[in-house]
Amino acid sequence: MNKFSLPSLQTLRTFESCYRLGSFTKAAGELNISQGAVSQHIKSLEIRLGFAVFLREGRRIVPTPSGRALLHVVNESLTRITEVIYAERSKQCEDELIVSSLPGFAIRWLFPRLVNFEKVIPDVRLSVNAISNPMDFSLHHAHLAIVYTHEAVSSSDSSESGLFSESIFPVCSPAFAEAHGLNGNKDDASRFINRLPELTLLYDISSARQAHTDIWSYWADSQGVDLTKSHVQKYSQSNITLQLAELGHGVAMGRTSLVMDAIRKGQLIQLQPAQIRNPCRYHLQIYPGLSRHRGVEIFSKTLRLMTQEIEEFENSYLY
Repeated sequence: MNKFSLPSLQTLRTFESCYRLGSFTKAAGELNISQGAVSQHIKSLEIRLGFAVFLREGRRIVPTPSGRALLHVVNESLTRITEVIYAERSKQCEDELIVSSLPGFAIRWLFPRLVNFEKVIPDVRLSVNAISNPMDFSLHHAHLAIVYTHEAVSSSDSSESGLFSESIFPVCSPAFAEAHGLNGNKDDASRFINRLPELTLLYDISSARQAHTDIWSYWADSQGVDLTKSHVQKYSQSNITLQLAELGHGVAMGRTSLVMDAIRKGQLIQLQPAQIRNPCRYHLQIYPGLSRHRGVEIFSKTLRLMTQEIEEFENSYLY
């Protein structure tokens, strides 16, 4: 077979989608084309190749041995094409840096400090994606992701490295504390714990250890506290619960990086008992197919230096 008789890239993508999803209908939905167009792509592919790639069994499609062999090569080729395009695109965009981060960290820590990065790399256009899945490089075209996870860094993965760890502790607004007779660091730990069933607790469904659905339950287990009788409000993001806490709506579970500015400004106060270490930590993940990028190197180095203030804050402000 010569190169002029190769199937089109769109046809190969359609084949891969059909194989992975096991359905022409699902592939059509993913590719945003009609089911008839999917069928036509597969029909023309089989005519061009001279062999069947799927067997039709009612509404089901079953890959043939030849189809399975083809898929392996197609996957390798599509992956390699994506990597090369990404690498070459990066070479042309040395003056652009795209970073992805969870909304909470982006809004409450990173955005207020962007001016410091701009001073260090003034000739690089820095953009930040505040998204729920920073690791989705293919969709958001980021060079670098700031990841929050309970998983350990793989020592064999040179594109990933630990960034920082932090503490977790309950926080509320000074007005909420006054209204409910809470005295911050003057409170006895057992007294504060006994008061919890009377208070509104603001939950965010953040990463925690796999045995816990949220960071509040992890904290409660570590303190031997039963929160089943507490009034709980659940939200999807940490920046929402912390904003509500600042407005006096209840007690949120603070993470040092997300509440340090608010504590300095007097918008939030730390409540007893003393903080515990967060079971999750932050990592830097460089897009695995990215060639050397000056902006990534400078940003990563600067970020590591700047996040040292988180530990310094814990030593100076927390108890």
